[in-house]
Formats: sequence, structure tokens, C-alpha cells
Amino acid sequence: MSSTYGETATDLLGLLREVVVRMKQIAQADIVALYPFDADSETFYAPVAIGISDEGLLHSLPDMADQLRRYRADAEQGKVPEDLQPAQYGPNVWLKVTHRALVAEDTPSHSPQQDPFGRWLAAPGGNRSRGAPLSQLRGT
Repeated sequence: MSSTYGETATDLLGLLREVVVRMKQIAQADIVALYPFDADSETFYAPVAIGISDEGLLHSLPDMADQLRRYRADAEQGKVPEDLQPAQYGPNVWLKVTHRALVAEDTPSHSPQQDPFGRWLAAPGGNRSRGAPLSQLRGT
């Protein structure tokens, strides 16, 4: 597979980069992030993104793991709200649990470096919005 990074994607990282580049092109996105997830160990691995700093990606992994642990603990105790929202445990947990599109509508623009989550979210059909703080996100 030919890469937009100038090399041929012969390994998993190269292939993931190609997926992110293609997602960016298809969705006409400014930011695309892919966080591989192992369901057996409930662990996020080796994020690949465009529009988010590598440092921001790596620093997000412990937070994502903590959000998922909090959700699992609350779910075991019956404390998870019936109408789960992205702001309650983070958008990554919300996406993993609900398997629904996350859409931000008519929101102001913010710097992705300040908050790598919720900045650009795709909806089916290519609808998009930039700059959504978590409090303005809703599931479809």
C-alpha cells in the first residue's frame, strides 16, 4: 500500500497511518485519531492521529484507561446513568459503550492542543462540526 507519508505501509503502524489519512480525506476532517483497543485486557494502544500532537496522544492514554475503569466500576454498582452522555465518562467510553455517532453542532472553534477530545466529530453522511466542548456533544 502506498503511503502519503512517503513510504510503503508494510507494518501495522504504517497501515494505521494510511487508515487515518483516508478517514481525513473522506470526512474532510481537520483532526482524526485512531486508538486501537484490546477488548480482552481493556487497554488502549499506540494511537495514530492527524491534527493532534504526539505528546497529546500519549498523555491521553492513561486518562482514557481511567475513564473506562471508572465506568466499569460504576456499572458494576448500578451507578451508570440510563441516558449515558459523553461528558460523564469521556467520549471514548461513550463511543465504546453506545456504538453510536457522536455529533457536535454549531459550536465555536477551539485549539485542539487544549483538549484533544471532542474537537471534531463525524456523523454518518459526512456532517461535521469543529470545536465542540464535551458539554455540547450529543449522541445520535
